[in-house]
Amino acid sequence: MFIISFNVLLISGKELEFTRYYFRRKSTWGKAVNRAEWKCREEKCQHFELGLLKDICIRKCISPDCYQELYAWNELEEGERDIRWPSFKGCAADKLRRRNEARMYEM
Repeated sequence: MFIISFNVLLISGKELEFTRYYFRRKSTWGKAVNRAEWKCREEKCQHFELGLLKDICIRKCISPDCYQELYAWNELEEGERDIRWPSFKGCAADKLRRRNEARMYEM
C-alpha cells in the first residue's frame, strides 16, 4: 500500500500563492546561486546562529529583489516548512542570468 500526501500551506484558510520559478541546481546559474548561498552563509550571515534569522539573512543577501517578491509580504515563521525556497533559488538564478545578459549587451 502506498500513501501519498500533499502538503499545502494554508493561511487563514487560503492556499499560499506565490510566483513559482524553476530551479536547475546543475545549471550554470544554479551553481552561481549555490555559491552565493555559501558565501552569504559563511561571510555576511555568519554571526547568526542556525535558525530563522540566519535563513532570512541568507535569502536577503543572495537576492534582495527575490526576497521582496517571495517573502516580504508573508515572512517565514519559526518552524514553518519553506515551500518557497526552490522558487526563491530559481528567481535568484534568473536575476543573475539577466544581469549577465544585460552586461554583455552593454559591451
